[in-house]
Amino acid sequence: MVDSPSSSLRHDERGLSTSEYVILLVLLAVVCLLTWRTFGDHVEFGVRSQSTEMLSDD
Repeated sequence: MVDSPSSSLRHDERGLSTSEYVILLVLLAVVCLLTWRTFGDHVEFGVRSQSTEMLSDD
């Protein structure tokens, strides 16, 4: 019996791991961006509060 091209594609799992890697990479990128943004907000707040404090001491 000869398999049709569509049935052989349904049983081919090689692409599955590639798509999983892409999903993990996207999730990792989102986590990194959110972490970077949060870290940046904390640094910006610290710099602004120190600048305000230095200016008010005059």
